[in-house]
Amino acid sequence: MIVPVLLLVTGVWLTGANPCRGNPLLRPETPNPCEQCTTWNRPHPPVHMFGNTWWVGVDGLSVIAIDTSAGVILLDGALAQSVPLVKASLISAGLKLSDVKLIGNSHTHFDHAGGIAELQRESGAKVMASAWSAGVLRSGCPSSGDPQAAFGCRTNGFPPVKAAIQIVCGGDRRGSLRPEPEHDRARRRRATRPLSG
Repeated sequence: MIVPVLLLVTGVWLTGANPCRGNPLLRPETPNPCEQCTTWNRPHPPVHMFGNTWWVGVDGLSVIAIDTSAGVILLDGALAQSVPLVKASLISAGLKLSDVKLIGNSHTHFDHAGGIAELQRESGAKVMASAWSAGVLRSGCPSSGDPQAAFGCRTNGFPPVKAAIQIVCGGDRRGSLRPEPEHDRARRRRATRPLSG
């Protein structure tokens, strides 16, 4: 068993082959056909949460927009096929995709990261992520450290982010992104001390 795995890994490494190449889920124009996706991806009007913060997601998935003096920050991108609905919600909230300057991600599953590549391409925004999450966002495939990786790239793939990803290595209370994904491996590294102040 070890020999075939080593041969596969060596072959991928030497040839640069991507086991997910040819996967239609890695193309932006391909909607994810998951069983719940149609229900999740119904239009939903934006919700003014408080202050400068809006919920601009679809019926079953959140995308948060924070309007700052430096531009709009988006948290998550929902599904790849959610992007037109997210853009419509931004407009309904009085925001523009061209004003989005930063995109963050709660965790790197297709239903939260699927729309990030297209939202980034259309807005020109920076994408920020932990080093581990950046690798997943670049590949569009679940990593072996993810509990949902067993479902594989064919089921859980999403369009990869082609732009540079700014790596964050922690956070503070002044508003920087702090890698604390809900489902992925970073959750296992819970903070052992509270923030002071």
